[in-house]
Amino acid sequence: MYLYGTVGPDHGSASVTLNGELVATRMNLTSPWAMSYELLWFATGLDVSKPFNVSMTSLEDKKMTLDFLVMSVDGPTLSAL
Repeated sequence: MYLYGTVGPDHGSASVTLNGELVATRMNLTSPWAMSYELLWFATGLDVSKPFNVSMTSLEDKKMTLDFLVMSVDGPTLSAL
């Protein structure tokens, strides 16, 4: 699972929760200039037979932008689905 978003001078910080567990306590989303489609957080080795609930929460009164989320699995796992 890969979370991509925008970073920039007007962005703040955020946390990520996966299935109710805080997995990223404080991600810095600031940058000297705005950049879209940046990898913000990722997790590997997830059990694809179970559902996932992921949330990203802004920790400041600044921008937080989630552009997209990518899920990937290996070939044999994909064939089994």
